[in-house]
Amino acid sequence: EESCGGNLTDSIGEFFSPRYPNNYPDYSQCTWTIHSTGNRTVSLTFTDVDLEKCCDYIRVYDGPSTLYPLRDEIREYRNQSLKSSNNDLTVLFYSDASVTSRGFHANW
Repeated sequence: EESCGGNLTDSIGEFFSPRYPNNYPDYSQCTWTIHSTGNRTVSLTFTDVDLEKCCDYIRVYDGPSTLYPLRDEIREYRNQSLKSSNNDLTVLFYSDASVTSRGFHANW
């Protein structure tokens, strides 16, 4: 299992699924938390999404962990842009045991 995820604290940046743009591995589970300072919100844009639609997904939560409200579940590319209500967004990427694809790329 490859390590992935982490805390993202720069004012701008990018992150992506493991091995992107090559296919991500089976059994991926990655969590990124994007944190802004002061009273600035986080704006997140997915520039590429290619997942196994039935079974793999990206979930975006409006806060510093997956215990906060779910903002969106993404299974395919729709030019998604999301904004936090406060300082944090948490992104969870999950893949099951079969069929992998290119994955995703995101900017904040």
